[in-house]
Parts: sequence; structure tokens; C-alpha cells
Amino acid sequence: MPAFISRRFAAMVVLCTLGCRAAFAADEFPSRALRMIVPYSAGSFSDALCRELAAGMSAHLNQPVTIDNIPGAGATIGMARAKAAPPDGYTIVYVGSSAIINVSLMPQVPYDPLKDFRYIGLIGYTNYVLASHPGRPFADFAGMLARAKAAPNTLTIASPGNGTASHLSAEIMKKAAGINARHVPYKGSSPAVNDLVAGHVDMMMDPQTTLGPFVRAGRLRGLAVTGSQRMRELPDVPTLSELGIKGLEVPLGWFGMAAPAGTPDAVMTRLHAAMSAAMERSTGKLGELGVQIGFGSADAFRRFVESEVPRYGRIVDETGVKLE
Repeated sequence: MPAFISRRFAAMVVLCTLGCRAAFAADEFPSRALRMIVPYSAGSFSDALCRELAAGMSAHLNQPVTIDNIPGAGATIGMARAKAAPPDGYTIVYVGSSAIINVSLMPQVPYDPLKDFRYIGLIGYTNYVLASHPGRPFADFAGMLARAKAAPNTLTIASPGNGTASHLSAEIMKKAAGINARHVPYKGSSPAVNDLVAGHVDMMMDPQTTLGPFVRAGRLRGLAVTGSQRMRELPDVPTLSELGIKGLEVPLGWFGMAAPAGTPDAVMTRLHAAMSAAMERSTGKLGELGVQIGFGSADAFRRFVESEVPRYGRIVDETGVKLE
């Protein structure tokens, strides 16, 4: 057999062997525990959501799905860790809108949301509650506006961190209302909510699941909610649109799951099926968390992310949000 034919034959054998191994590995998947990276702190809305879905995915895959909270730097640390993980399906990552906002907000982001990940599926959206400490000298949104205009930059508004969807929503509200309030970023929702309830900051905008229970208990005062209609959980709190503040009818906060780029198609299919089963199992709980479910195909989620990158770029430009 001529040498060049031998070399070609040997190369074909190697490729076939590798292909068979990849297919065999995909057929076996999963054979051990999976890790779900959550780039946010324990006790946050994102953490609660992921723990619920992890339980459902574990039941479907017959393997544990463990939560690995890696907060910090606006989700960039966790996203970078997920990017660097082996593309074998055993590491998946919760992708919130903040991870996409970073592309427009930060001069250097240690990941590319379109090149470095494959998208499993969109979980859904959430609207936000604007709440204040009940000890403040205003009883409603109109009172807050009057106070903010009478004494610019004296009111403080907390967020889970610079560049988060909560922060961006607050900046849109401030710009539309024509007020100045000092932004106080925290490292996650939990410490921000703790300080709000303790009266160390005046206001905060965050999902219903974190602020709603305190509003219903009278420990915080609900001033307004985002979205096109009132929240079922807080029916007495008006929407910002009702109050004449436009720009927050469409949710800024969304979330889904992804895997490192290079994860095999067969593994992605299994992950999507597991996520679908988990969401069906947890529909009631997701509703309690204030999630508007938007699950669909992996391709639809990727196209959605592609469209969100420029949308957030425009919002960052219009609001003038900068890292502090």
C-alpha cells in the first residue's frame, strides 16, 4: 500500500475512533454529577430559581445537579469560570441579563456571550418592585418624586450591583421621572435588601420574590412595579406606566441556561430535555417567584440573546450608566 494511502487510512481510522468515542460519551451522558454555576450570591432570586430547577433536572437525569455560587464583578467571574470549563455537559451556567449588559458596560469582559457559550433554553422574565423603607417621609411614588426633586441626590437607591438589570431599571426610572437619586451598589440582592429593611438606604428596585414578602408584611412600602400590568402578588401597587413613567413595560430581567461552547449536540439535546422537564415540574413554584415563563428552543434563546446585546447597548448609552 502506498505511503500516502496508508497515512490517509490511518487518519480516517483515528477520526472514526474519535467520533465513535464522542457518540458513546454522549449516549452515556450523564454518568456523574453536574455542576450548575450561579454567578450570583446564595439567597438571591437567581439562587432560589436555580435550586428549584436543579432539583428538577436532577430528577430527570438521575444524577445530582449541584449549585456552585460564584458571585462577583457583575456575574463576570462566574461566567468566565463557566467558559473555561470542559465542554462535556457536566458544567452548565445560569445566564442572567446582567451577563449580557456587561458587554456594553465594561471595557473588557472575560467572555463573549455569543462565541463562548451554547444556549440550552430561556427560563423566562421577571418584573421589578420599587420599594422604600416605611420610615421615609413619603407614602407613595408621587411623594418620593416630590422629595427627590426638592432635595436632589439626597435619596439613595440600592441595587444588587453595578450593571445589573435592577440597576439599569432604576436608572431608566430616574431618567424618565427627571430625578436624581444616589446609586448604592451591593454585592448581591441579599445584603442590599437587608440594608433597605434596616433603613440604611431609602429605596431599591428588585424582583418581587425578594422585595414582595417585605412589602406584604409592612416592613417595606411598595411604590411601583415595572411591566405592562400590576403584579398578582401586589395588586395595590401601581405600574410605573400608570404613573406616567414609560420605558419599563418590557422586562429587562430575563434568565436562562447555557453550556460552554463546544458541548456536543447530543449532550445539548439531553440538557434541553432535562431543563424542559424541570420547568414543567416547577411551573407553580416559578410562578410564586414571579417568573413569566418563556421557555422555547435552544436556537430561539440564542437568537434572543443576539438581539439583546444591541438593545442593552442602546439603554446604557441613553441612561449614561457607568461603573462606579
